[in-house]
Amino acid sequence: GVGAAGAMQEEHHILDEKEIIDGVDELGVLLYGHAWNAYWYGSQLSIDEARDIAPNQNATGMQVTSAVLAGMVWALENPEAGIVESDEMDYRRCLEVQRPYLGPLNGFYTDWTPLVDRPGFFPEDIDESDPWQFRNVLVHE
Repeated sequence: GVGAAGAMQEEHHILDEKEIIDGVDELGVLLYGHAWNAYWYGSQLSIDEARDIAPNQNATGMQVTSAVLAGMVWALENPEAGIVESDEMDYRRCLEVQRPYLGPLNGFYTDWTPLVDRPGFFPEDIDESDPWQFRNVLVHE
């Protein structure tokens, strides 16, 4: 397992849709290594908001499938484009399609770095002089 300085949680249980009674799924992007340390921007969709949009669904499913829907709409609207990379698509149009399924979109600065609580129980190859070096986020399993 990863996270918590490599310590695996003792019990595992995958929730089914009926067991999710409350909460918010946060799906976004972390932009880091700049003068303000790190900035997270993304969707914060509650289970209630997700079920209002599509009964018997969950927030993660709505967030993820909204991207699939946006890709399909973009492909239908651009039939001559052929095979493209995601960064070649019009992100504004994709977000326009996705927006009804994402809930609030918010951004936050954070002082968190990959060096928080590290090293853990075992020595690690980390660069303490620059928290955002790739080796500090690389997962070894």
